[in-house]
Amino acid sequence: MTLVTITFIVITTLIILAYDGFALYKSKKTEYTISYIILKASLKNPIIPFVFGLLMGHFFWSQCVI
Repeated sequence: MTLVTITFIVITTLIILAYDGFALYKSKKTEYTISYIILKASLKNPIIPFVFGLLMGHFFWSQCVI
């Protein structure tokens, strides 16, 4: 099951990166990239970076606590 999960994460990441690169290549501007859209949404809704921080803390906190 671990191999399936890792494969899913890698494929999903590659698809997102491919889309982001394609959007940047076709538009020649950053307004259509995923990172720019997340940035603009985060400026309007600060809960987005807060939730992302909580999620990252959930993933990596157990590695810091001894």
